[in-house]
Amino acid sequence: MSTITYPDFYHPPKFVLEEEIDSSLFTGRKEILQRLWDWVLNIDRKLSSSIALMSPRRYGKSVVLARLFNVMYSSQDRVAPFYIRISEESWKKGDFADKYFLTFLKQFCAFFLRDDELLKAAELTGLHESLSRHSADWIPEAIRQIEVYQRIGQSFEYWDKKMHFAQNAPNELCAVTGKKCLVIIDEFQDMNRRLYLDDPKTLLEKIVTGAYRSLAESKIAPMLVAGSMLSMLSRIVFSGALYGRFGGMPLPLMPEAESEELMDKLAAAFEVKMIPATKKYLFALTKGNPYYITYMVDNSFTRDLAQKESPEEVYLKQTTMSTGRFYGLWRLHFTENMELLNDDQHGKRILYYIRLYPK
Repeated sequence: MSTITYPDFYHPPKFVLEEEIDSSLFTGRKEILQRLWDWVLNIDRKLSSSIALMSPRRYGKSVVLARLFNVMYSSQDRVAPFYIRISEESWKKGDFADKYFLTFLKQFCAFFLRDDELLKAAELTGLHESLSRHSADWIPEAIRQIEVYQRIGQSFEYWDKKMHFAQNAPNELCAVTGKKCLVIIDEFQDMNRRLYLDDPKTLLEKIVTGAYRSLAESKIAPMLVAGSMLSMLSRIVFSGALYGRFGGMPLPLMPEAESEELMDKLAAAFEVKMIPATKKYLFALTKGNPYYITYMVDNSFTRDLAQKESPEEVYLKQTTMSTGRFYGLWRLHFTENMELLNDDQHGKRILYYIRLYPK
């Protein structure tokens, strides 16, 4: 029976992808990172299928995905990581295709050539020039893909063709070169909410994710997707065009030991006083939610959590004040899911009774 030697998930040699939190605050998540690492190693053997990392909002999915990318980039040489996060801004479909294709190609090439300078490429022409100085036997195919893409028209009637080419690029390049790649897309559900078919950005493209129907079945460039809108992401990957193509991997809350370790790090960073009893109380209160832990310990409201009343006061302020983090989180949740809630008769009835009997 073989024993896998895992890399150091907490001190990767390089941070080529900027992470949302200070690297020193990354805590725990050992079990999920090991499961993902096992899955990554199996990509090289064509044994891994596409998966969705599933959890409610603010469990730390984006942090885990970014850390996985950085560890993959530095700690193995068989599977290239490609990471893109769908930002909250609106995109013309053609412009997004440009970004998607460039991001993939420079990350893929930088990984296999071990040339971090390629990650700085701001446009395909510059990347083309940089690649022409390398002599690896697969470089001509990467350059050919750039040249084919650049010959596609720029006007809106060509945007579908550009997007199709960009989405297929990881699988196509791996198929020709014999290499492997992991396609990581964060906020996957937002691809159906951010891309427009026209210049004024009035015609929304609502079925972008459906184009991954065959790509999600790839064994040489499988996908790892996640998103903060759990209900919408679930509907996309577990039904419709993508039904049966993704497995689910849940990201759980943090266990008590990891939660208390995070509390210690945050207390030191924010210079907040805390005692062992405080940590026990906070874990019972937050259930190991890293977002709740962070904003219970930050010094927005107090630097002294050692007093019995202090954690309760902070929790009350974060929950009930309009400027509170927890208040804002739930307001955002209901706002973004209002359409789904209005379609759910049981959900509307539950909200009605919550409003009617708040206590």
